[in-house]
Amino acid sequence: MKCKEHVKLKINGGYVILEKRLDLKKVYVELTNECNSSCKMCFRNNWDEEEGMMDIQLFKKLLNDLRYFSIREIFFGGIGEATLNPNFIEMLKIAKKYYSVSLSTNGILIPDIAEDIVGVLDKIYVSLDILKGRSEIGHEDSIEIIKLLDEIKEKKSKDKPIIAVEFVVTKENIDQLPLLPELRKIGVAEIIISNLIPTSKELVNQIVYDGGEKKSIESFIQRCFKGPRYILPEFKIRSERRCNFVKGKSTVIRWDGKVSPCYRLSHSYREYIFGREVNVIPHFFGNIKDESLAEIWTRDDYVIFRYVVENSFYASCIDCKLAEGCYYTLTTLSDCFGNSPNCGDCLWSRRIAICP
Repeated sequence: MKCKEHVKLKINGGYVILEKRLDLKKVYVELTNECNSSCKMCFRNNWDEEEGMMDIQLFKKLLNDLRYFSIREIFFGGIGEATLNPNFIEMLKIAKKYYSVSLSTNGILIPDIAEDIVGVLDKIYVSLDILKGRSEIGHEDSIEIIKLLDEIKEKKSKDKPIIAVEFVVTKENIDQLPLLPELRKIGVAEIIISNLIPTSKELVNQIVYDGGEKKSIESFIQRCFKGPRYILPEFKIRSERRCNFVKGKSTVIRWDGKVSPCYRLSHSYREYIFGREVNVIPHFFGNIKDESLAEIWTRDDYVIFRYVVENSFYASCIDCKLAEGCYYTLTTLSDCFGNSPNCGDCLWSRRIAICP
């Protein structure tokens, strides 16, 4: 695959020459944006988008496009429940021929396909919001699902999939944090803790990164060494900014083939940054229905976007004293530095929110 070797970016009165490389390493594939649950914290609650499934021919086209890259992992995730796609198992088996494959799931359909995924899927991330009591996710069996997977692994003498848990902490469930180390007893090897990004005014008072739950958080962190591997978020805004999507040389392919740089910019929704409403506008660099992924990855604007984000050459809206009255903070269309899209309010870049 040949492409123009570089792009020139004017910055701070000079020029930077950016080399174009086919260095994509990880692909997040959204097999559907439909879901079989109705979590009150979900981005889907305030969007108005067409819903659909990635068809298997488009998926095969994507895999064909990936031959130009040295891909390490395909991640079935996105803003939807991947296991709802009727071709999920076939897609998993096709992808597994070439790549390491991971899945993020609410777990509802896992009992129906557990025998098919054990020994094939490399890693599974099960969403879990409480360990005792009724789950907000919409079912009460997340723990039983994890136990089932562990039992089938043992029965088949398989060490895959590695079982991980995604836990979004809020003021309602923060008292559950001390219970998380117990998950190691049922085969959980990793726990990712993330913070809530409010998608409604009602959820704003549920955030714990405002300093109000400091003792509970500190008490939990002291226990972490006793349990599985933990990936912990920040609980306050720090100066350092790091986009794991860009640093990890990743991209997101939506169910309809559109290519977005990250989860946050893959769909339209409202978020509330410390109570300030931001309308997130999806941003795409192309569609694999029309172009190869190699062509999209090396487009001038996508190469420049990744350089700007990696080096933090963009506005920092979260801690700007003018944010409340600034036009640019209303949406993600552009920032006051002239960048488009606007990443200045991204809580992922501050490690407040974390994705696998």
